[in-house]
Amino acid sequence: MASELSSYAVNQGFTKEELKQLIDHRSLIVLMKAQKYDALQNSDVKAKKIKNKPKVIRSGKGTKTKSNDRSKRIAKMKRLGQSGHVNDAVSLLEDFVDI
Repeated sequence: MASELSSYAVNQGFTKEELKQLIDHRSLIVLMKAQKYDALQNSDVKAKKIKNKPKVIRSGKGTKTKSNDRSKRIAKMKRLGQSGHVNDAVSLLEDFVDI
């Protein structure tokens, strides 16, 4: 870390003698921040972007229609009334929870 910082300082115009005379820690902190800032400015942002990121789904933008959902729900309720099976009840509850 120190060698990188000193080489950065030399590239910015400091001499070796000036670096040896630095005794205040604040000047070293400023030099480290400047080095990090320059590294950030020189980095390629496009290379760091996430590839194959998942699509964002916004609420209320679904393709389902309300009448189609209602008719499916009524059919599931009839099936549950006839069979009384737990799986039919789970299927109906999943529609209410919208999993």
